[in-house]
Amino acid sequence: MQIDSVKSNLAESFSTSFYIFSIWAFILVGRPQDYLGFLIPLRIALVFTLLSIAFTVWEGKRISVSMFRDTAVNKKFIILFIIMVLGVPFAVHRGFAFKFLYNFYSINVIFFYLFYLHVDSIEKLKSILFTMALAGLLYSVFTLLKGGAAVGRYSIGSMHDPNDLAYYIVGLMPLSLIFIEKGEEKFKRICAYLSLALSPLVVLLTGSRGGLFGLLAIVIIVLFKKIAGINKLHKIAFVVIATLFIAYNLHKIDVNRFMGLGEIEDDYNVTSETGRLEIWKTGLELVISHPITGVGAFNFARAFSYLRAKQGRLPAWKGAHNSYLQICAETGLFGFWVFISLIILSLKSFYMTFKGAYGTGRDADLSKMSMIVLIGFAANLVSAFFLSQAYGYIFTLYFAIGSAINKMQARERIA
Repeated sequence: MQIDSVKSNLAESFSTSFYIFSIWAFILVGRPQDYLGFLIPLRIALVFTLLSIAFTVWEGKRISVSMFRDTAVNKKFIILFIIMVLGVPFAVHRGFAFKFLYNFYSINVIFFYLFYLHVDSIEKLKSILFTMALAGLLYSVFTLLKGGAAVGRYSIGSMHDPNDLAYYIVGLMPLSLIFIEKGEEKFKRICAYLSLALSPLVVLLTGSRGGLFGLLAIVIIVLFKKIAGINKLHKIAFVVIATLFIAYNLHKIDVNRFMGLGEIEDDYNVTSETGRLEIWKTGLELVISHPITGVGAFNFARAFSYLRAKQGRLPAWKGAHNSYLQICAETGLFGFWVFISLIILSLKSFYMTFKGAYGTGRDADLSKMSMIVLIGFAANLVSAFFLSQAYGYIFTLYFAIGSAINKMQARERIA
């Protein structure tokens, strides 16, 4: 009777607006329209953006100015957006910067603050983390079924190239670790095990070396760090199953691309005029020449090409291939400082919650989730060093998780 009462209370706390927000989060991060083409003309991302906002307001969720300053992460996130907006008049291409902020990053901002409003309990946090883990699993499955290989490298849909795909899989894969214990629902456990088995294979099939480094970070931490609910048998099973999947598909993996890391001095990223080392050097020149306002949100490639032309070199449209350089060049040194502050605050939130809440019952659940989220964010930070993903939903997702955890911890302290 008591268990039924608890389940009933939990069901009531999961409002319609929360379920709609969860679907929207799945669509934004998991992009089902990339592997289910019939969804494209339905504009499901836009539809559920509007539905999520509408139902949040209709159910009386508190949307106020104070929301932007409730936590340190909330403050920094809105400040970063304001910096991007203030940089538009000084952007290399003002129209391009404005359209990017209006059409894309404004959605990030809405997602962040709706996440903060809706995810106000351990149960809701766990639910949304499963939604994100499921999004990563389905993207992996459909990549294997439909992705094929473009020049020996797997990808799917119009949003992600192979490098971006690996980045997203690495960022979402660790969340499955939350759901492998015997106490979890059978469906969730099956999904978790499938994700942990298939995700490493997908990362290797993309040929992304940045993704490989992020994957290695996950493997090293999970194998050598004690994590509640994950025993040695789990770890051995992960290694064996993932190895079997990889071995069976080894002929599809561009092994030579990864082996090239052992001869980095001959790699095109080191020797080529448009390799990553040269791009990073030119990117630093952009930072020096635009230290206050930056070159404008999502204007790195255009500014890079303009600078090369100005220097008498062949123009080339190249991304930063480094999220930290990207944000520094595009928003200036102050924007870079705010971005790094967001990372530090989120890491601190995950780590302090893991250390401080460790115990039994509900606190133990939050502790475990914080530890695993910390692993996912660490892997994301490693992969982000090699990719232009400063504005991606994965960063926004982890910032939002950090803010939601801070809110829950603050409420517990007051209580």
